Amino acid sequence: KQWYQRRVRVSSPVQNVAKTSQGSFQLNITPLLIDENDEEEELKQVHNVLLRYITLLRKVYNHYCKLQDPDSGVLLRMELWKLLKDSGIYLSLPMPHADNIISNALNIECNVERSSPFTQLLFREFLQVLVFLATSMYCE
Repeated sequence: KQWYQRRVRVSSPVQNVAKTSQGSFQLNITPLLIDENDEEEELKQVHNVLLRYITLLRKVYNHYCKLQDPDSGVLLRMELWKLLKDSGIYLSLPMPHADNIISNALNIECNVERSSPFTQLLFREFLQVLVFLATSMYCE
């Protein structure tokens, strides 16, 4: 599919200082881009915002990872739901709609997996879900 071709590369600013490529990852947000003429600029803006808040986002991710299992390093969908509730996002987006956006962001097609509270989200996927949710909340 064409939308898999454009990706945003995000890496931790701390790792950039050390000049290492470890910890970098790609987000697939091309389906969200509105104007093809400004595609590069939109990708750059998303990249800059994520880099600005990457440390805070990592702390939030790590905090919610540990809610069910203190030894866990992976976020479960039910922990993401808790984040949406705690942050008040569910007031702007009804939870069923937000959950549908989460499934679309993760490109989940299996009906059983679409609503499973035990779906695991890596940090990269967490960021991708946040971008999809923000786009739904602020661009519609």
